[in-house]
Amino acid sequence: MEDKNLFLIYLGKTGAGPKLTLDFSKEIISDNKIENFNLLISKNNLLKEEILSLKLDTFLLNTPSSKKETLFKLPKFIFNFSKIILKSKKNNTKNFFFMMTHPWNIFTMILIKIFIKKSNIIYVCHAYDYPTRSFKDFIEKINIKIECLLANKIITLSSQVKNEIASSINKKNISTLYHPLFNHERIINKKELSNNPTFLLFGRILKYKGLEILIPAFEKLSEENKNVRLIIAGEGQIEEKETKLIENINQKYNNIILKNNYVEEKDVDNIWRESDISITPYLNSLQSGVIPIAINKATPSIITPHNALMEQCFINTENPVALCAKDISTDSLLKVMKEILNKETYSNLSENCIYVQKELSWSSFLDKVIVLLK
Repeated sequence: MEDKNLFLIYLGKTGAGPKLTLDFSKEIISDNKIENFNLLISKNNLLKEEILSLKLDTFLLNTPSSKKETLFKLPKFIFNFSKIILKSKKNNTKNFFFMMTHPWNIFTMILIKIFIKKSNIIYVCHAYDYPTRSFKDFIEKINIKIECLLANKIITLSSQVKNEIASSINKKNISTLYHPLFNHERIINKKELSNNPTFLLFGRILKYKGLEILIPAFEKLSEENKNVRLIIAGEGQIEEKETKLIENINQKYNNIILKNNYVEEKDVDNIWRESDISITPYLNSLQSGVIPIAINKATPSIITPHNALMEQCFINTENPVALCAKDISTDSLLKVMKEILNKETYSNLSENCIYVQKELSWSSFLDKVIVLLK
């Protein structure tokens, strides 16, 4: 039997990508089912030092920090990556695994196809057909479509994205593997609702994250329950309307904690320890990296009715980990925010999180990836 080999590639620098790369690499090393494992990351990767401490064959390449640098650095990147590919060819590496989208993935995939005959490019597509809010979104969507066309096999994190790709470009080799749990501090005992129930909106602040329905809903909840709190943690611009509303609520109740900055890895566990309920009131969504964190923390969630979010939270229909709003509105969100404050409801959802943790392990994810290798 031929040795299993894998070349893991992630060229991004911040966001969830570095953590996903680190966690997946750790699992590959500890599992010991892949004999020949290499890794390519950006020299500016946020978790570079932790990744290098794994002491595996890791290649580092400069990636752009601005739009101007993108074209300026591209020729050198292509030259350096070509040398890496030639080394991989000597090791008879066939499997190349791309963790997330990146502008340079296209050039990387093309070079692999040129240099490595019968290569097997596996690409994880996190989103495909989503609303375009800017020219940058438009370019990124084109980039993702080309990545999907170049890949031999595609992994999606929800059936919705799988169906969108299949109907758009007629790809057959598409698998759905649910987002594995990040290797943060894991809570293995069910939680009980605290005396000051704290809702958490976690992650980058974007228009679609639903602050426009969350803040009014939380204001109404605060009028009825003076003990509740809300933490908003993540970088991004908060609209002026929501900013003023937050200020008004804090003048009355002083119960919104705003951490409007990039959340570093060292701060993640502390923020979640302060929180009882994860809330993702998204206006649209194709999946959420926040929900696996909540499950890992045995923290019940509140979601809005999007197929991908419901798929993540109802993997096991007998053990849901969230309450879902009836529709995307302030009133519907308020209703489930009240429901989750029932101590029995909360305790049952937290217990379900612990049950589902096993199904979303990195070990389970790796086993399914190995099936896709040559």
